[in-house]
Amino acid sequence: MINIIDTFQEFRECFEDKLDLSIDDKIRIWQDCYISKYPELERKCKAYYEEYDYSWKSVANELVFKRTKDDFNKMIKAHENILEIIEEVNLNAKEVFNLDLQSKESIRLNILKEIENHSMFPNNKRFIICKKKDLQPIGEINYCDWDSRNQKCEFGIKICEVVEQGKGYGKDALYHFIDFIFRFLNLNKIELMTMIDNERSQNLYKKLGFKEIGVIRNGYFDSRTGTFQDVLYMDILKYEWDEIKNSVSI
Repeated sequence: MINIIDTFQEFRECFEDKLDLSIDDKIRIWQDCYISKYPELERKCKAYYEEYDYSWKSVANELVFKRTKDDFNKMIKAHENILEIIEEVNLNAKEVFNLDLQSKESIRLNILKEIENHSMFPNNKRFIICKKKDLQPIGEINYCDWDSRNQKCEFGIKICEVVEQGKGYGKDALYHFIDFIFRFLNLNKIELMTMIDNERSQNLYKKLGFKEIGVIRNGYFDSRTGTFQDVLYMDILKYEWDEIKNSVSI
């Protein structure tokens, strides 16, 4: 999602007044004003499509250019909302944790690093959770430490808007995210670690098929108490997910 934030302005400048053009004209404009700036990304995308026998033109039409004016206006609003929530998170972090300018700069550089990573399958990737009806951003979800050899990764999720917590958005987002990364990253296992007293999250993970594997003693330093706390390790295997996913209520 960070990549979408980074490139949406260029997409908007290219197409906001050209939605009625033919697909061939749109592809030409897209190549001239955007793709030509990132030749390595273009090469990897086309190689990926060819590997799975996808048509570059049909993919571009279905996923990028088949948008109505109403769709485009929603995308513009979502982009503006995402920028606002990032700024709000930065301000809240400064108030709550008293982050100094150096800390804020470190955060900025880490986000830029994600933006500039054009790998098709990065080891870590962040996504924004949005409400379907108005694309209002309410949280974030990510996978991290993707291990392609052992076919596993970890994940994290947070509904940042307090008023939206407890409404089932986290379970809905996590259900689809788990199914997505099992397929997209060709995973055999998804792992997670959570504070031993975080029963609310543990109950959610169990509803989605995660099993308790063990406890890591003094695994995390808990800044709330100034002490080390035990951490619960949980995981789910691909075959287990396939067996239960159609019975999960969301």
